[in-house]
Amino acid sequence: MLKIYPAIKFLRLKNGLTQQQVANKLNCTVPAYSKLETGTTEITHGLLKQLSVIYDMSIREIYQLALDLSKDEDYEKPGDKN
Repeated sequence: MLKIYPAIKFLRLKNGLTQQQVANKLNCTVPAYSKLETGTTEITHGLLKQLSVIYDMSIREIYQLALDLSKDEDYEKPGDKN
């Protein structure tokens, strides 16, 4: 099964947001949001829809990013320096 949580973290970092900022936008606590990023909690369709609005992309694009990241274990994480 495709793991979506790496894409959620990737998007947050790429957009220069903190967990607190995203948690506020989702109207949840930081610990609850952190569990989404680590895969401890399943991401519901409703949360995925909210995240798609936050990152201005479709749910399909988020799934595609998750697929791309799953194929590339060594992807460049936002903020990583060469």
